Amino acid sequence: MAEDAKQRIGLPMTLALVLGSIIGAGVFMLPVSLAPLGWNAAIGWIVSGSGAVCLAYGLSRLTRGGQGIQAHIEQAFGAVPAFIAAWSFWCAAWTSNAALAIAAASALSRINPWLSDPAIVTSVAVSLVAVLTFVNALGIRSAGQM
Repeated sequence: MAEDAKQRIGLPMTLALVLGSIIGAGVFMLPVSLAPLGWNAAIGWIVSGSGAVCLAYGLSRLTRGGQGIQAHIEQAFGAVPAFIAAWSFWCAAWTSNAALAIAAASALSRINPWLSDPAIVTSVAVSLVAVLTFVNALGIRSAGQM
């Protein structure tokens, strides 16, 4: 039991991880999408935030009990749909990471015009992915602390 307690990250660390992900995505991607809406962007933020909370809740319910999303889909629909869903989820994760890295590098280029060259934006994006991969390789606690 004591060993199980050591492996848990707890509510504060989980909150830090989730908020970091949402803020990272929201700061770099959502304003561009909602800017054409003007003042209606506030409604867009509320709808987008509600959708993110619903997705997080649904995924958290699916992973309770030690089984992953693929296991639950496999129970309901079979092995092939479960594999396709898990593969699609995995591909969406790494493509969204690349999109966020490019968006972050582009945002930095607006702050510092020296970074506006496409080759430099690409280098900064790759560096961001490499640094964050290193932090994640150190463990979930390191990622939460960052």
